[in-house]
Order: sequence, then C-alpha cells, then structure tokens
Amino acid sequence: MKRERKRDRVRQIIAVFIKHGVTKGLKDPANLRRAFEELGPTFVKIGQVLSTRPDIIPPAYQKEFQKLQDTVEPESFEKIRAAIESSLHRPLESVFPVFDPKAIAAASLAEVHRATLTGGEDVAVKIQRPNAKKTILNDIAILRLLSRFFKIGPLFDVVNVQDVLNELEKNIQLELDFLKEAQNIRQFSRNNRDVRCISAPGVYDACTTETILVMQYIEGIKIKDIATLDAQGYDRQDIGVKLANNYMKQIFEDGFFHADPHPGNILVSGGQIVYVDFGLMGTLDKWTRKRLNDLFRGIAANDVDMMTEAIMRLGIQKSAVDIERLHDEIALFYEKYIAASFDALNIAELSKEMFRICRKNGIVIPKEVTMLGKGLLTMESVLASISPEINMMTISANYGVRQFLHGENVRQQVAEILRNAYQSGSLGVKIPAKLFRLVDKMQAGGFTIKVRDPERDRFLHRVDRMVNRAILCVLISALLIGASILLHTGATGRWNGFSWLGMAGYGCAAVLGIFLLIGILRSN
Repeated sequence: MKRERKRDRVRQIIAVFIKHGVTKGLKDPANLRRAFEELGPTFVKIGQVLSTRPDIIPPAYQKEFQKLQDTVEPESFEKIRAAIESSLHRPLESVFPVFDPKAIAAASLAEVHRATLTGGEDVAVKIQRPNAKKTILNDIAILRLLSRFFKIGPLFDVVNVQDVLNELEKNIQLELDFLKEAQNIRQFSRNNRDVRCISAPGVYDACTTETILVMQYIEGIKIKDIATLDAQGYDRQDIGVKLANNYMKQIFEDGFFHADPHPGNILVSGGQIVYVDFGLMGTLDKWTRKRLNDLFRGIAANDVDMMTEAIMRLGIQKSAVDIERLHDEIALFYEKYIAASFDALNIAELSKEMFRICRKNGIVIPKEVTMLGKGLLTMESVLASISPEINMMTISANYGVRQFLHGENVRQQVAEILRNAYQSGSLGVKIPAKLFRLVDKMQAGGFTIKVRDPERDRFLHRVDRMVNRAILCVLISALLIGASILLHTGATGRWNGFSWLGMAGYGCAAVLGIFLLIGILRSN
C-alpha cells in the first residue's frame, strides 16, 4: 500500500511538472512556482526554504519563490489530540486542562494552539503536523530521483540540484526538531538577558519534545500593526532604532541571530520587543564576524582595498581568483550603489549585486553569510514599515565602526599590527642571507625556474585529444577503404560469398567508430 501511494505521488508530481512545462526546460521561473503551489504544502515549504538561499539558486528563481505563501487548513482537533498524546505519552487533559481546539496559527509543517498548564500558566503549544516530516522527506527523495531524468531549464545550468536537495533536507531536519528550537530560545534569552527592551518567550521543558514545543504565551501587538502601536502611544522611531541596534548586536557581538525576523515573528508587549519562532537561526564564528566588520568598515571608510580583502577572506575560492578584476568590479559596485547615496541604500539590490560579483569571480559565500543577508533584507523591510527614515545600512556601518573603536577591539588591532611588524622585521633580517644563497646557486649553475600555466596545460591536453581523434578517424577510413577493396576484388578467402578479411575490416572500423563516438559524447 505504501509503495502504491509513493507511485501515485510520483505520477502526480510528473503530471504537474508536465502541465507547467517544467520537464521541457523553463524559461519562466513563475511556472515552477505555480507547480510548487499546486503540489501542496511540502513543495511550498521547499520553495520558501530555497528563497532564502541566493547562494545556490539564481535571483529570478529566488524572487519567484518568495511569493509562495502557506495556505493550509489546520488539522482536525482529533489528529492534534492524538499527536500530543502520542508524543507526551499522557492524556491531553492531564497536561493541558484547558486547550483551545482552534489553531491561532497554521503553516505547512506545524500549527500553534493556546492552552493552560496544570499550574495555571498560559502557554502557546506548537505541534508538528502528523506525518509532516515523513511526507516532506519523501517528496525530497522523489525530487532527487526525478532530477536525474528531467531538466528544469536554466536552473540546472547554474546549480547542482543534488547539492541543493541535500542542503534542503538538512535544513528541514533542523527546522522539524523542536528540541533544537527550544535550545535556540534559551541561548537567545541568555545573550539578551541584559538588554531590557528585548525579550523571548520562556520554554516549558517538562512538556517539550521533538514534535511539541510549549512556550510562554505572549499577548502582544504585531510589529506591522501600525494603527495599534500608535493608539497605545508607542514611539515607532524608538522601536525601530532599538530593533536595528539589537540586530547588529546579535550579528557582531553574539554571533547568533534570528534569521527570519519577518513581521509575524516580532511582537511589542509591555514596552519590550519580543521575538517568536526560533526555528531558523544563524551562527557566525569570531573569524567571520571580524571579516564582516572589516567589510562594513571598508564601506563606511570608502576603502575598496579593505572591502576586497574582506570578501576574499570571507568567501570560499572555488577557482583561481583574478584579484585585480575583483577589485575593479567592487570599485564600480561601490561607486554605483554606495558612494553616491549611502543613506538611501537598498539592501536587496546591494546583496544581489554582491552575490553576482562573487559568483562571477569564483567565490562562494558561506551559507551563514547568505542567511545573514536574508535576515538583514527582512529586517530592512520591517523597519521601512514602522519607521521609513531609519536606514539599515547606515546603522550597520556605524555599528561596525563603534565595534572597531571599542577598547578591546583597538587593543586587538594594535596587537595584530605589532605582531605583523615583528614578523616583517624578522623576515627582513633574513632576506640578505637568502639573497646571497640565491646568487651562489645561480653562479654554480644549480638554479632552475619552473613555470606552470594551468591554461596552457589544459590547452595542450585538448590539442592532444584532438590529434588522437584525427588519427583514429584516418585509421577508420583506411580500414573502410581497404575492406571495400577486398570485398570488391575477392582477393582473399570467402565466407558465405563475402571476403572474410574484408568483413573483419568492417568490424574493426565499426568498433573503433563506436569507441570514437563514445569519447566525443563524454567530452561534450
């Protein structure tokens, strides 16, 4: 029965892909988005996750996937009750004497209900949809199988789809582990315990499992509800500045930031900004934070050299990088997007252009940095809705400069300068002795210079392959001509009326021809 269901799902996916032209090669990414919408919640979730990864999908697909919205009905209360009792191994009423059967929020993977614990605490209960994990992982497995047979247009020309699906599966596994999300909430709360204006809901560990997350219920105003904020006397400019500065703290000081700060995940309650939904969090190690700091300082100081070096150190170089070309492109990028009007920068355009330059120059930006770019972009849109005069890039650059001028950072910079000066001085002392040894070698005739040019080696390899194929073509032609002469003259022994030596010549030519054809197809 399970195999039959899987076959039905495969047939359904193929039918929808054919309907929207996915199997013939897409020219319009909107067709793939429509196919995902028709295939249901799991494909919607796949598209939403991919929309946050400009490093692995082209901008046109990313923009289209950002339009995907969860439009799912909540599960029946009977299924929710069964899921809770199966996970907690207790009757629902023994844990939640009061439980609202109507969901207050529903998405493709989980839904949230309001409830009361036996101690009277008001809580929000996040429940993973029954079979959600199994269903979405099965769909990813089917996509992995189908990707070997169908080409999704230009998407396959620029990304390794198997790598994308592997990354997607890893992200889904993390997002569906509610114990990990509970850990994220605790770490975020520890990092911000001294920040009075920032808060997160408490977690009730006793009744939290891998598929159920029980949190403090927060009665608050959604940050996009401008009318209510104004009616209750909140200063939106003050909220925006505090929100932006705290996000910079999450990035540069904590190295642990909310990667999905959209308006539905931020509330204002009791004079505090409260983050909710910690399923998607980003982490930045000390080295990455330092490079990001250098990048923002380079932007603020109009230092293209510092920006180029920061990007080189920040990214992963998949091939040899032409540093001069990269420097020139960053200089043009700076003049076009930053120098002219720093206060009017658009992070969306900035990020898109930066990723394009990196891809063009063979530099892969780490996943954590792309998550940061998505988070900054989302935060910028939140700030634009509550206080349009706040500029996220200005705050980012100013924060980077403040961090640099912080006492500890200054000491670190001075220590690094002194260390580099000492190393340079030590090397300088050794240079004369090394030069004398070099001159001695040259005079003794024991000095050789080796030059390696990868492009030249590849060119010679291609020429060698072409010559071999030409020789093989000549040999095949000679065999065909010789065999034809033998068959025509009958100069050798015959078999069934044909010259056996001539037939052997045709056979050898056929084998060599097939071998040549296979070699050409493989190289193409």
